[in-house]
Amino acid sequence: MISNKYTCDLPFTRGLLAAAVLFSAGQTGYAQETGGGFKLEEIIVTAQKREQSAMDVPIAIGTFTPADIRDTGAQSIMEMHHFVPGFEVKEGQVTQANLTIRGITSPNISTGGDPSVATFYDGAYVPRAATTVTFSDLERVEILKGPQGTLFGRNAAAGVVNIVPNSPQAETQGFISTRIGNLGLVRVEGMGNVALSDNLFLRVNALVNERDGFKDNLGSGGDPGGQDNQTVRVAMLWEITDRTDLQLSYDWDEIDQAAPQGIGVGPFALTPGDAFASRVANDVIDGGEARDMYSVTAKVNHEFDDQWSMKYIANYREFETRNRIDDDGTADPLRYIDTDNIEDSDIVYTELQVNFNSDSVNLVAGANYSQEDTFQEIPTTLSTGSIMSFMAGPSVLNLQELLDLPEGAHLWNPDIWAGFSASLNGGTPLPQTAEGYTTAIGRIRAGNEEVPPHFFAPSTAGDFYTESMFNTGDFTNYGIYADADFTVTPDLNIAVGIRYSVDEKDFTWNAPLSDYAQENPELGLFNIFIPQAEAEASDRWTKTTGRLVANYRLSADVMAFASVSTGYKAGGYDSLEPATAELPLDPEEITNFELGLKGDFFDQRLRAQVSYYDMTVDGAQRTVFGQRPGDTGSTFYLINGDIDNRGVEIVLDWLVTDTLKLGLLTYFADEEETFPDTFNDRGELVPGDKSTSTRRPQDNYTAKLDWSPAIPVGELNIHLDYIVTEDRLRGTPDFLDSFATVDGYGDDREILSARISWLSDGGDYEVAVWGRNLTDSELVTSISGLGLSTINTPLATIEDPRTYGVDLRYNF
Repeated sequence: MISNKYTCDLPFTRGLLAAAVLFSAGQTGYAQETGGGFKLEEIIVTAQKREQSAMDVPIAIGTFTPADIRDTGAQSIMEMHHFVPGFEVKEGQVTQANLTIRGITSPNISTGGDPSVATFYDGAYVPRAATTVTFSDLERVEILKGPQGTLFGRNAAAGVVNIVPNSPQAETQGFISTRIGNLGLVRVEGMGNVALSDNLFLRVNALVNERDGFKDNLGSGGDPGGQDNQTVRVAMLWEITDRTDLQLSYDWDEIDQAAPQGIGVGPFALTPGDAFASRVANDVIDGGEARDMYSVTAKVNHEFDDQWSMKYIANYREFETRNRIDDDGTADPLRYIDTDNIEDSDIVYTELQVNFNSDSVNLVAGANYSQEDTFQEIPTTLSTGSIMSFMAGPSVLNLQELLDLPEGAHLWNPDIWAGFSASLNGGTPLPQTAEGYTTAIGRIRAGNEEVPPHFFAPSTAGDFYTESMFNTGDFTNYGIYADADFTVTPDLNIAVGIRYSVDEKDFTWNAPLSDYAQENPELGLFNIFIPQAEAEASDRWTKTTGRLVANYRLSADVMAFASVSTGYKAGGYDSLEPATAELPLDPEEITNFELGLKGDFFDQRLRAQVSYYDMTVDGAQRTVFGQRPGDTGSTFYLINGDIDNRGVEIVLDWLVTDTLKLGLLTYFADEEETFPDTFNDRGELVPGDKSTSTRRPQDNYTAKLDWSPAIPVGELNIHLDYIVTEDRLRGTPDFLDSFATVDGYGDDREILSARISWLSDGGDYEVAVWGRNLTDSELVTSISGLGLSTINTPLATIEDPRTYGVDLRYNF
């Protein structure tokens, strides 16, 4: 193990918090609401399982409101993370989004593992591929940072994403909106809410979104960046009595769009080294990303009296996904490789919650249970020509290096074949025929029976070879919890909470011999990427976690808090690594110490939210992509290590005038890591100290401006946001020096976006023009690819180019 230590004294932290405390001392009472224009909005959240103002909750919370969704055009959590410091989402793959809070991320696509960030929709837990549920008719999104397992349970080790849709209301209301833009964008959304009787209310919303890709694909894999998704939700609320209500809801979400980006930048791509050319050549067969998901939910709320109440929720969610990706970035049949991730999952989630509220104590206690059944298939498909490439060195005796062959040499090249076969035949080349290839195979195997004889005659060109891993999982989670918030004095509150969690997992692996090997047994082939294996495993993990929080009101407008909390994520299994049947992944255990301050200053003109945290993770699960000794090819695999993250998060909102509001979100983060050495895609040892772990406020911030100048008719609002994110790619374990030769790789992200809207008097009509990435910044966001070393085909993903359009909305 190598310990990689990065330290920082955070010199401004104590001074900043101290200054904020002194600053707040002069604040007395609430100022009058700002008349007209903007005001500091009160956002109600349920971070502590009861409704409270976000400014009164002693937790670091990021919120995203309907206005934020309209201003940014966000469709899911993948498009909102730049507006919450310390929260990140890997963009580009709807069914394989990777959520990160305060540097703690989730492992790869494995269904045998769990995310470190728990996602809830309408009060129910949402697993992996369902976390990117489409935003439509939402009340808000809450990002709760730090361990939240006490109240939220399963996998809330690093934090929680809580997506809250609107509930049916007593009044008749609705809207219809259209967003039209370049790249053929058409997005239509509508909502209608009606009272069916004095105590029965219905709300229906739907959204349809389509967009063309931003590059022309000359191959068959669809245009990169294309979008096609629909969502529908129906909810009915029945107020049975003045103390009891029942809500039933159904939601459906479908995505069927082009495969995620796979822009070739290698020597065999359409435009080598240029990720921003207008055309690509991807030839993935039946490529695309799809998800078909539905869910039904029942929620019962009952008040026993003025102090005691209860809530019960039951949810069933089912989804099927596929994500077939071009992993070579070329249309060259000699270098064809694609991967897919196919899932079929259903989950039952239920929770009973009891609340007690009085002047001196607020208590919430309850129990939750979930049961999930999963099926996963992970196929890897290559052409026989891909296998014959000498770039697949481990499969062909590393002959490229042995024979000093040029980069990209291919065995079917007559000159290469002559030299290669002569080395096997006493100096005399073998004929380039089926007989000659058969002789070559025999000579190779005679020399080393361990070597896979993946050599095929040119007559097999166009044939495909598929290896697959099949997994099933049966996961059960249950827990009990209690959390009490005591009012010690009018200004001081102490909260204490505890949870006991149980996770049980049954998991299987089945990696059969490749289809080509089964069809051609005389060749004696065996698997290259996914070794043939069959295994099953069962395990059980338990953990008690809790929190202790003190919050003190420095004035009517300012609160400071200190907390210690623990979080837990169960151990698990790596879908691609049957060896974890005997050596399962360790549980992830987190301890977080936090100091925070929230307040409104200068007569409620400046709102500040500041948090300092020190988070320790034992058994952190990390995904790496590489080729370990003995592997026949590169693959994703999981490792465990330890992390200590420290940082400061700052959110400022300033009402400069009644018509001008400025915002700033930034953070500082520093890490200390202990992880084992890994191997990169070329089989080279990568010490853990290869990664960078300091993020500075001047390099990571989002600045916002909202201006509402007075106009004769209606209201005008001008919104700008500017996102700056420092390059982090060079510090990742998979980084290769050759990546730096690709234009746009390693650049900092600088994205300017704007929206100008007009709202009629009375609020019935809204018209807006908008643009994102207005400077058309060209940025490579990642370089990877399963064929990066095996067939020399690195893939790039890039920032979306400049997009622009108009919004039309009618409210009724």
